[in-house]
Amino acid sequence: MKDEPLKHALRLAHKLKKTAAEYRGGYCESVRFGKTGDTTYEVDEPIEEAVTDYFTDLKLPCRVMTEDSGVREFGKDPECIFLIDPLDGSRNMRRGLPLYCASIAVYGIGAKELSDARFGVIERFDGKEEYVAVKGKGATCNGKTIRSSRKTSLEDAIISMGCHFTPTLPLFADAGRRLGALTSCDERSIMVKCYGSTALELAYLAAGKTDFIYDLRAGTGFRLGLKTYDVAAGILIAREAGAKMIYGSRRMPQELPVDPYIPVQIAGAGNGRLFKALMNTLR
Repeated sequence: MKDEPLKHALRLAHKLKKTAAEYRGGYCESVRFGKTGDTTYEVDEPIEEAVTDYFTDLKLPCRVMTEDSGVREFGKDPECIFLIDPLDGSRNMRRGLPLYCASIAVYGIGAKELSDARFGVIERFDGKEEYVAVKGKGATCNGKTIRSSRKTSLEDAIISMGCHFTPTLPLFADAGRRLGALTSCDERSIMVKCYGSTALELAYLAAGKTDFIYDLRAGTGFRLGLKTYDVAAGILIAREAGAKMIYGSRRMPQELPVDPYIPVQIAGAGNGRLFKALMNTLR
């Protein structure tokens, strides 16, 4: 695959960032559900429309998969697949909180598995952070090469944990106890974060800003867990930066198709040593 789809992914990301700037902080209690079953707020709709407008005008035949609209074909005989979350962190955006972005993964038309992405883009809307990966060529933030955590100990570590909603807290109780076993005599050695944007959490794992990511909602059957569009670009970016991870739907590891309707759970760490420590808690 040539670099043309990556250029379009970047242009789309910039377009979505401009659209988001017009609607951020516009709180409204109305809510509905998109075609993939996830919640859709009023701020999602103009951004989804911007995706449609972009590909309608584009001369590149492609298949587009998004959170709200599902799977659509633009042109005949598509040459590639765009798996997109146009707005990850919509609750943050609608309440005027930081950390929300677009996540765009690009695949060849014959891609069979989620990890087959050739390009990945995560564009932070409320800050100057653009994460890009090309398969086999590494990952960058704002054009500079990034590397995942090189920590060799668990002291002062940070874990992103996907307990986004109150009903998930009991589901994470057992996992929390097992993760507690990672802590040494210093009870402050590992800090838990929940940013409300999994795509950015994966980008931060890639950049070495955090050391672990752990979201098992999909494995418990929780309806509002992750979907493939949340993690596709981030998995490529994190792995190209040196992070180790596994993912699956009902179990891990598990191969998953390029499909926006598939729930995903994920566990990862910045390097092999940290990953081994994390995996020991999942046994």
